[in-house]
Order: sequence, then C-alpha cells, then structure tokens
Amino acid sequence: MLYVASIQRATAQLDAIKADWIQTNVDCLLVSKLNRIQVTKIDLDGTDSDGVLHSSFDVQLDATIAAIATVKLAIDKPSSLIVLTTSHQLFTLEYASKTPQHPVTTSSVSIQERFATRAELQRIVVDPDRRLILVHAYNGQLRVIPLMSAGGKSTSGTTKNRRFSKVDFPDAPLTADLALDLSRSYNLRLDALNVRSIVMLPSAINSISSPTIVVLHSDAHGQQTVALFQVDLEEKELEPGPETEVEDAGAETLIPHGHQGVLVVGEQSIEWVSQMPFDVRGKGKAKEVGSSPKRITKCALPVGNVKAWTLLPGQKGQYLLGDIYGKLLRLDVRGDSAGRVQSLLTRDLGDASSPTALVCLADEVIYLASRFGDSQLIRLLPSSPNNELELVASYPSLAPITDSCVVRGQSGASSHLVTCSGAYKGGSLRVVRQGAGLVEMADLALENVQRMWAVKNDAGAYGGLLVMSFFDETQILDPDQSRTGDGDEGISEVQIPGIRSDVQTLLAHTSGNHLVQVTASEVVSVSAEVTSTAPTKAEWRPAHGLQITLAEADGNYVLLALQGGEIELLDVCEGQVSHVASLKLASDVAAISLARLGTRSVAVVALWSSNLVQLIDLPTMGEMSSHMMAGGYLVRSLLLATFADSVAHLFVGLGDGSLVSFIINSTDATFEVESQKSARLGTKPVTMTQIIGDDAATTSVLVSSDRVTAISRQSDRLSYSSVNLKGITAMVQLHSSLYPGAIAFASPSEVRLGRIESVQHVDIRPISLEEDEPRKIVHSVRARSFGVACLRRDVDRVTGRQKSSSSFKVLHDETFEVLASISLHPDEEAQSLAVLDDGENDRTCFILGTALIRAAETEPSSGRVLLISRDAATDSGYSIAAEVSVSGSTYSLAAMDSLTFVAAINSSVTVYGVGQDWQAIQPIATWGGAFVAFSLVSLAKDQILVGDALRSLTLLQLERNSQNGSAGSSRLVEVARDYSPHYVTAFAPVSPTSKEFVGAESDLNLFTVAKDQTHNSRTSQAEIELVDQGRFHLGELVTSFNSGALVHQFDEALAGVATPRLVFTTSAGSVGAILDIGTETSKVLSELERNMRRVMDSVGELRQEDWRAFRSERQVATSAGFIDGDFIERFLTVSTSQVERIMAGGNEHERITMTSDELMRIVEGMSRLH
Repeated sequence: MLYVASIQRATAQLDAIKADWIQTNVDCLLVSKLNRIQVTKIDLDGTDSDGVLHSSFDVQLDATIAAIATVKLAIDKPSSLIVLTTSHQLFTLEYASKTPQHPVTTSSVSIQERFATRAELQRIVVDPDRRLILVHAYNGQLRVIPLMSAGGKSTSGTTKNRRFSKVDFPDAPLTADLALDLSRSYNLRLDALNVRSIVMLPSAINSISSPTIVVLHSDAHGQQTVALFQVDLEEKELEPGPETEVEDAGAETLIPHGHQGVLVVGEQSIEWVSQMPFDVRGKGKAKEVGSSPKRITKCALPVGNVKAWTLLPGQKGQYLLGDIYGKLLRLDVRGDSAGRVQSLLTRDLGDASSPTALVCLADEVIYLASRFGDSQLIRLLPSSPNNELELVASYPSLAPITDSCVVRGQSGASSHLVTCSGAYKGGSLRVVRQGAGLVEMADLALENVQRMWAVKNDAGAYGGLLVMSFFDETQILDPDQSRTGDGDEGISEVQIPGIRSDVQTLLAHTSGNHLVQVTASEVVSVSAEVTSTAPTKAEWRPAHGLQITLAEADGNYVLLALQGGEIELLDVCEGQVSHVASLKLASDVAAISLARLGTRSVAVVALWSSNLVQLIDLPTMGEMSSHMMAGGYLVRSLLLATFADSVAHLFVGLGDGSLVSFIINSTDATFEVESQKSARLGTKPVTMTQIIGDDAATTSVLVSSDRVTAISRQSDRLSYSSVNLKGITAMVQLHSSLYPGAIAFASPSEVRLGRIESVQHVDIRPISLEEDEPRKIVHSVRARSFGVACLRRDVDRVTGRQKSSSSFKVLHDETFEVLASISLHPDEEAQSLAVLDDGENDRTCFILGTALIRAAETEPSSGRVLLISRDAATDSGYSIAAEVSVSGSTYSLAAMDSLTFVAAINSSVTVYGVGQDWQAIQPIATWGGAFVAFSLVSLAKDQILVGDALRSLTLLQLERNSQNGSAGSSRLVEVARDYSPHYVTAFAPVSPTSKEFVGAESDLNLFTVAKDQTHNSRTSQAEIELVDQGRFHLGELVTSFNSGALVHQFDEALAGVATPRLVFTTSAGSVGAILDIGTETSKVLSELERNMRRVMDSVGELRQEDWRAFRSERQVATSAGFIDGDFIERFLTVSTSQVERIMAGGNEHERITMTSDELMRIVEGMSRLH
C-alpha cells in the first residue's frame, strides 16, 4: 500500500478577499489556496512586510475550493465566510478563537445537480444591499440564498405589482441583523450560457429596486453580451432586462460602478454600460423590444487579458487593474454630478506578478495574489514620477510546476528538488530543500572555532558580545561595534582586561555587569568595562591542581566538572566567585546542562562509564531522578529546555548522531519514560543550543550532527525540521541590534551570521532566467549540469499578437551559471527533454524534442529531435551534434542506454539509435497503437511503459536483432495494456525494481497498476497483464514524478516499515511524497484512517472519504490502495478524549489493538519521512 503526503502544500493563490472575519471591524486577509484558506492578520501601522501581514494560520478543507466570499450579517459581529467547493458543497464558517484552524460551521448544504453542466465560472456574489446571495455553479442556473431578518422575515422589499421595478415602501435598514440559512436556498433559471462574469449593482439612495444582476456571457458564435436581470424574491423568479453587445471579443470582467452601470473590461478596451429601465412583463407575455443600454464612453487599453481589479479607497472613481502578464493599470472614471460617466483614463503603473486577485489593504498598500508566480505586497507611489510601484514583500510560490528533477545529495547530504515554476514573466527555476533556509547576514573568515557564547549585559559598556574559543586562544567580537577597512565591516574585535585570550575557553557567561570566563585551570570574573585598565577581578581555582573539563552556567550559578568525577557549584553574583557545594560522582562527567525547571534550578549530568543521566537539585546538589541510557554509544551533549507551553524536554545527544528526548515532570523533576523518543540525525556526535524568544521561553532547539536540525514544539509534540547547513561545529543565538534575530554558525572554515526565517517550511530558492519560462528540466550527474528547455512569450501591446520563442540552456548544478544557450527555430517550441550519460567514455548528451507550432494546425505535424553535446575536440561548449525531423510533436523522451532512446511522437512511439560518436540518429523500431502518446518511462530489459491521453498505460517490449542498429531491424511489441480510460498526465514505477506503477490522470486522480503474469489457457503460454491495484483522488493535476526522497534522515524504528519512493509535483505548486509501507503498517494505518473519519469533525461538514474517492465523468469509487497521509497526521493534534474514541472505534471489531503511544510514534515517524 502507498502512503501519500505533502512536502509542500499548494502555493497557488486562487483568490483573496479582505474582511473582518476574526474580529469585528478589524480586517484580515483571506486567501484561497486550492484546499485551504490562509488567514492573515493585517497591521496597517506596519512599515514593512512583517509589520503589515503576520500571524497566519490555515483552515484545511477536505475538498477543493471553487469560490469564497464574506457577508456582514450583523454590524456588531464579525463577518461570516461563505465557501463553495468543486463538489458543490456550500457552507458558512464563523471564526472560533479557541480553535482558529477549525472554525464553526453554521450552515451547510449540497447544491449538486445530477444532470446539470458544471459552469466554468464558479462564483459567489453578495448583494451590496444585503438582500440575497447568488451562487453561480452550473450553466443556465443561479442559486439564490435570501437573507432573512433576525426575526425570520425576508428582506426582499418587493411588491406584488410586478409591473414596477421599484418598491413603494422602504426595505430593511442596512444596520439590521440578518440570518443566513442555506437550506432556504433555491434555483432560478438563467437565460445565459458561457458566463464570463457576474456582478450585482447597489440600489440608488432613497430608492430601493429589486436586486439587479449584470451578466457578461457569450453565445455559440463568440459574441459577448451584457445582460441585466432582476430577482423577484417573493415570486422566486428571474426577470430578464435589456441587453447590449460588446465589441471587444476578449471581454471577461465586469466592474460594478455605483448603481448606474458597469465597466466592461476587455483585452483592448474598457467601456461603460449604463443601467436602463427594465421592460417588465407579466406572466406569459412575449418579450417586448425595449431600449438598449446606452454605451456612454470607451477607452483603449494596452492589449492584455485583465484578470483582477480593486477599488482604490480614498480615490473616488479610481480602480487598479492587473492583466495576465502582470501589467498594473490605474483606471480613473470621471463623471458628472448625477453619476453618469463622462470619461475613462488609464495610466500604466508598471509590472508585477500575474494577478488572480488584488486586495487594497490600505490607501496605498495592495496585496497581489497570484497563481502564476510569487504573490506580492505592493505600495503605490503616486508622487514618484519614474517609479510608481514599490515592492514591499514577495511570498514565494512554486505554481505552476511544469516539470522537476531530484538532485541526489553527495556524501550523506540531503537531496533537493529543482522545479520549473511560474508562467508568463514570473517563470523561474526553484530549488526546494527540505527544512528551513538561512538568511545570511555576515560571513567571517575565522577557522577552527570550537565553541561560541553570546554574552549580554545592558548595564556594561557593551550590549552583546560573541566569545569564540579556538584550540589555544580566545577571541571576543562585538557585532554592534562598526569598523571599516580590511576585514568584515560591522564586526569588531574587542579586548576585555582580565579576560585571557591565550588559552582555550570552556565557558563565557555574564552575571550582572561582570563577565565570567572558565578555562581548564581557573574561573575568572571581571568588570565588563572594555576600556578599564584596572578591572575588578575575582578568581577561583580547583584544589589539588585538578583540571576543569566542562562548565555550564545559569543565572548566578556556574557548574564545573573536574577530573575524577567531581562537580563543583559556584556562585558568581556581584563579581564574586564563591564555592557553594560539591558532589562526588561515580565516574568522570561526559556532559552537563543547567536550566530552570519550573521554579527551581537543576543540573543534568551524564557519566562516561555508565551512561547514567542524573537530575540534580541546585544548590543542594541532591539527586532528584536518574535514567540509564540504553545502547552502546556515549552521551556527548545534554540540554534541558522549557517550551512556550511550559512543557520541559530533556534532549540527550549521543556519539553516533542519535538524539533521545524525554519529557521532564516540572513538579517532581522525574523522567516520563513513556515519552522517550529517539531520532537519528546523522553519524557525528550531537551538539545543541536553544533559541530563546522574547518571553524567555524556548522557541526551538538547534541540533547539529552531519547537518543542523531545528526542533520546535507544535500541537503538543516535537516537530523536526532540517536546516540547510552542514559541517557546523558550534552555534549560538546572538544579542545584537545590528543583526536582529541572528544566529552564529561556526564551521571549520568560517563563521556565518544569519537568521532562520521559519522552522516549519521547506526552503525555496528562486533562480531567475530573466524573462524565460523554464518548461522542462533534466539533470546529468556525470556532467554536474542541468538541461533546461525554456519558452519566452512577448506580447505586442498595440496589436495584441503574442510572439513565442524557445531555447535550450545548460546550467551548472551548483552555481546555476549558464554554460550554454541554444535558440530554436521561429515558431518552434521545446516539448521534451532527456539525457544520455555515457560513463565508459565520460561524456553526456542532452536530447531535446520539439514541435513546430502553426496556428492553422490543431495538432503539430512536424518537429525535430536534437542531440546536444559538448564539443569533444575543443571542449568549448555545447552544440547540436545531430538532429532528425519527425512528423509531429515529440511529447516525451526517455533514455534506454547510452546509445538508445525512445520518443513519443503524436500517436506513435519510436526507438532511436545514435552512433558511437553521437553524430547520427536513426530509427530502430516504431509502434503506432496510441491515441496520443503523452508520456514515456524506460524500464529494465528493454521494456517501455507508454502513457496515453485516452488509453491509460501500455507496456511495450523492444525486440532487438543481433545487429542492433539497422533501420527496421528491430520491433516494438505490445505486451500488456491497462484498459481503464485514464487520460494519463504522468506516471512512474514505484521503485526501480517494482512491478507496480503509479499514475496520475486529468481527472486529478492517482491510480496504480501492477504487472501480473498469467497463463493463457487458449494458447498455453504465459502472458503479462496490467492489473488495477489502487485509486485515490488527489485533487491536483500531477505534472511529474521523480524517484527518491528529499529527507536525509530516517527514524531507525521505521526501517522496513516505510520507505520513501517518489516525489511528485502539481500544477498548483504542491510537492508531495509517496511512501511504500509494509503490510502490518498498512493494516494499522487503514484502521486509524477509518476510525478518524468517524470521530473527527470536518470543516463544512465535508467527508474525507468523499474527498478521496476516485471520481471521473464515468464513475465514482471508494479509494483503495492508498493512505491519506495528510489526514492521518492530524492524529498528532487531536485531544486525549478524541484519541480514546479513535482507538476504541465504533464497535469491538474496529478497536485498534496497538496502544495509542505506539501508534503515535508510528505516525510521528511517518511525518518525518516527507
């Protein structure tokens, strides 16, 4: 069975709105991200990105979001959030402060129509006069949700006289409290198909009309029409009004402008269409010809498809528009005193990301949500004559991912993913690494730093110092003391009189305004005055000349470990060094740690000989509890940390790179042995430091072995996140105003100062290719380079003609330096890529498949296959070594060996051979049984798996002749076929040796098939079949599968239980992992998934089993063969009472026999594998 889980959730932002959903009259930003809603608080007093948008959380849904909107039901209460899903479940949510990620579902209803056609435009429209809500989900149909007064009366305000569009009595006031009941909704027939945009107009002041709807739609001939309708809420009818044709065929957007009319935004122009009186008819009467709406004015636009708009507050009649290429325009609508539009003026503000939504957060601050690139926070600068846009912040996105490749780490390093991301002007390569990234602030050329301490004393002559200990010396740096000249600007070395710089330091600590230094022979406390010539100095030395081996400090206490197993406690208060107590232990001390545990001070001590870990009370030096560590590796480090939720964890680092953690009871300082957890973080001895927040609580623990890992506590459990640093020997959190939030990391060659932005996300690094969009990518391990197929799209803003050009680039796989760039023919586009690596002859060749795109052709009829290799004679660069023309588009390529590759060309599959010198290409065998051969995978033993647009998967066998190379001498034979009607978009074998294949199809499902050998009774021969194994609804379009994993560390307890197999990417910017799990684990996790469905409440009354059910136009089937990892891992966040109910199940047969702690450990381990 396969376990599917997210590495990075969808980053495409499909919509964004601003509303007071959390707190009354305090706006927040709500962003729709496919199957979750990101909620971000807005601080308009902030001057930067961190100050404007902060405190985000996600509301996870078991469905794909089609549309969102908010409605204000009561003036003194927050707004309600309305959500429509692609499965046509409609529900309303209210914020819950105790469970922000699980809001209260106040109403939910299914509006699914079995025989209706799903509309391309899914939209929720709220009446500005708070009378109704419209939902457009199906062609030719509107769902009407009347808003009722708190007493249950409709706020329709209509009269029985349907001959008049205006009422004779006032409607409910806008301040009245309303009730929203989705069960009262009903359908109305809409006489308009192919709806492009739909809006509602407000009523004129002191004159309330029936709710007015304006629809932009197109007919079968592509003619765009603006149609007006009014809703009779009492009769539950939709009354048609006047219509007008729109000249701009590219019109897709309506903007309501007051009650007078709408702005129709097209590709080349904007025009205003006014609202004229309705020709209202009685029942059964034919439609009379009335006066058409009058087109008041019109203005030209720079050609581009406008995708988003927002009204600029404080600027009467001004709008901000954004087109698909990222062009931002200011639209100034000028009218007369009666509200009639007199002129339309546009002004080019500049370029940004391609928007899907624009939200005005303040007068000049705009949030731009994008599905084709990074979302942005932009400030408008109207006073600046040259630059009218200022980028305040950018929010990385991977969407849409068109292709990807996994680069496997060397020498134990973790692998990383390189994606072809973005579209239009926002395309780039993205390097995705598991864990957090470091924002580097400074780099110091200091070698062989062994340990570091950040000491702080606001009362002294310095704010914060960095003390660094080398093998035989000590240096002190002041990050806030600026210096210029040679060296590193901003980092200055200082001298503290009385502090020895000619010896190795074991500990540096501050107490009051005194600096304490511990060396192997003494403890020194000096006045913290940098310029003092006669410092106040106190000293302490061990008796009998014993060596100090370890030292730790907390507050005024300093604990020393001496030779022979003795520990000494000193008090360094007020510049004095006095002996407090001592304790003789059974053997020498291996590691010590001092910390606060509740209201007491404690020491944690580990011994060399017995691997015993003891908790000792300070200052009495009495033993409180102990624990014997199992295993044969010695304890090398200890750290006792209390997190923000007041839970204390003891971390024990072992010599083999393992980290063991315990919860320590703060009341009696005892080990909670059942809480013990072990994780393998590397192979080198573990060192640790803690990051302290402003509230003096531990926010995270940094652990270094082969690489750095950040450990935080979230949702009552420890969360491990890799930091992309390796070879770190020491690390410490700084106290510096010049480098706020910085951490110093020492390696054998340097000291780096940087800030870890987040310990909960993957690290995304963009690699710009200027305005080229990367479309396909392959990686050559031997050449240490990437081959990238690029597309550049330029639009003529006058004629609207789009000009495309393609190129192929070779980039270095570490520096991303462009090593070569080859332009393709005009109108030729790169379609596929593969790489031939010839290890025997130490050479690499890239294979590029293209298609010639002609506007008159529905399917490409010609293209090329190119061999691109380095010039062997001069080694000067890459060039086209050989090419062959093909009759169609080369949709996919795959290498079979160093001299053979296979190509999918329209409906055929052809195997090509290349010459020994890679200077010639010739076909070997061809198979023409596909509808559209869209993808290929080369398997062992000359087998090829073909993904078809309509015919799922087909297994082919290449039968070579002895000469292996003459044209037509070999043949491709169909061995087996999957007869399910899947439109395959990507697929891969579960593992290189597996007989099981996982595929993705256009209906957003995953499926698996397996090779099965059967006996044909008719022919008495063995045959191979592709047998259906599993099915699962992912809800996203998969664009690539890659063998491997991004994690570099595995929990040994999961060895043989779960193995990461594949990394996949989607068009929505998701990165996911597929793990192969054993039979027993599959059984337990399947039982857990079943019981969780029964117990856990779902947002919007959505059902997880419905969400993951395989669905297509022809069938809906329960998921099988897959475990929903994202859902399973919610088990780590549930309450104790829910855990008990989940373990018990619905009856005795559903009870899970494993203990909850054992099950929790398995799920935690699974979460670390992706």
